[in-house]
This record gives sequence, C-alpha cells and structure tokens, in this order.
Amino acid sequence: LGFLAAISWALYSTLTCKWAGGEKVGGVDLFMPATAIILLPAAILANEPRVVSMRSIAEVAVLGGTTYLSYVLWDHAMRNANVVIVTVASYLTPFFSTFVSCVYLQVAAGLNLWVGCGLLIAGSLLSWLSISKPGKKYDGA
Repeated sequence: LGFLAAISWALYSTLTCKWAGGEKVGGVDLFMPATAIILLPAAILANEPRVVSMRSIAEVAVLGGTTYLSYVLWDHAMRNANVVIVTVASYLTPFFSTFVSCVYLQVAAGLNLWVGCGLLIAGSLLSWLSISKPGKKYDGA
C-alpha cells in the first residue's frame, strides 16, 4: 500500500498542472473541510479513551490547520508548475519536524541527528541545482 501511495502521489503531483488546464483554484479548498466534517462523527462515536481539554482541542486545531494549509499550498504550487521548488522545500520537512518535535516534547536532539538533517538538506539542494535550469518552469508534460 505504501508503494501504491507513493506512485499515486507522484502521479497526482506531476499531472495536476496538466489536468488543471490553466485553472489556478482547485478542489482542495473544499475537499479538506468536507472530509473533516464527514469524518468528525466517526471520530466522536469511536469507542476509544480520550481526554478532551483546551490543550487537546488546540493541538487538533493546529494540526488540522497545518495539514489544510500544506495541501492547499502544495496544490497551488503544482497548478503553477513549481515542481522543483516544492520538491526542494519538501526536503526541509525532516528538519522542521525534528525541530518542532524537540521543542514541543522538550527533548534535546543529538548532534548526529542535526548533522543528518543538514546532509539531507544539502543533498536536496545539490539535486535541485543539478536538474534546474534558470528561468525554466516545469510544464506538466
């Protein structure tokens, strides 16, 4: 399933520009809130232990808002043929994820972890530099 998800995400990401036909706005703005509204009753009715507090509500709101914003920005970038920029930016995800996790959980990350994040970012930048041409945008073809 993971392999199929990777293939479908790659196809979606690269074909969105072509399928959009020049439209700058897509269905993600409507799809994400509609999905949340549809799945909310299932989450409420699920028989599982939970603690509802202001903190947990804030955490859900921040996570939901961040996820929504990420998908909207990704869709916008794909529709405008900014594949290389989005790809390079996505390599920063491990760094931001590690940083936010360490701050939120109050955990000190070791030097090896930060060096690994730095190498990942450097590798992505080298990849981007090796395939990018100044002034050329991906046209979805």
